[in-house]
Amino acid sequence: MMERYDYTVTGREAQLNLIEFVAEKLELSKRAAKRVIDSKNVQINGERIWMAKAALNPGDRINIQYKPERKILIQELYRDQSYIVFDKPADIPSNGKRSFEEIVQKHCKSHDLRAAHRLDKDTTGCLIFATDKESFESIKGEFQQKKVVKHYTAIVEGVLSQKSGEISQKLDGKDALSRYSVIRSSAEFSLLDVEIITGRKHQIRRHLTSIGYPVVGDTLYGRRLRAKKLEKFVSRCLLHSTSIEFTNPLSEREVHAEAPLPQEFRDFLEIVGIQCTR
Repeated sequence: MMERYDYTVTGREAQLNLIEFVAEKLELSKRAAKRVIDSKNVQINGERIWMAKAALNPGDRINIQYKPERKILIQELYRDQSYIVFDKPADIPSNGKRSFEEIVQKHCKSHDLRAAHRLDKDTTGCLIFATDKESFESIKGEFQQKKVVKHYTAIVEGVLSQKSGEISQKLDGKDALSRYSVIRSSAEFSLLDVEIITGRKHQIRRHLTSIGYPVVGDTLYGRRLRAKKLEKFVSRCLLHSTSIEFTNPLSEREVHAEAPLPQEFRDFLEIVGIQCTR
């Protein structure tokens, strides 16, 4: 069933083109946003527009007819009485409106389930859910005390000179620390394991860009691929929450969960000549 979305362009949003605006408002990848525009179901000030890069002006009225796609695979990686770790898919926010949290609640028929932390919309992998309020408050304390060990896999542009290192750079005025190690490299790309000690907004993407090795597909902090022929193979930021470890603060049981690399990761690695056994 088609749904109608009406928006008025703000001054900030006027800096976006149409595809960027649709992607932001509907919380879609640019590839998915282009499909919406190509369907000729987007109007600007009453005129049907199908040019993805059409310019916007403050006050423009945008009407979008869109049928939300919600074919989401629910994959559990770990479960006990207090916590469930799911493998979050791409192109969907962790919580809020039209989120993975909503889908999980419906799937498990429990509105008590809550995402205990966040992953970026494009980021896939391990996401902890608390089964009730007590579990949620308890795991919040573990995060605050930095007792949750989080490892990510990232594909970045460039070949790092050091096989491992730390990035200690404040983000938004707060201390932020990331540790990385190189798993494998090709002539132009590197596959990294990244552990974040702190949990600042977009920490890995911002930190890696700051040292000159942006995550592939990160158009916010990074750049367009230098190898233009590879752009068609990348629809999102190639960042994945690979594993998560913590001690259940209620049962004192050790929790460890791992999420396999998505096929999109594996396909890109094969294209650029990097072998990966993860």
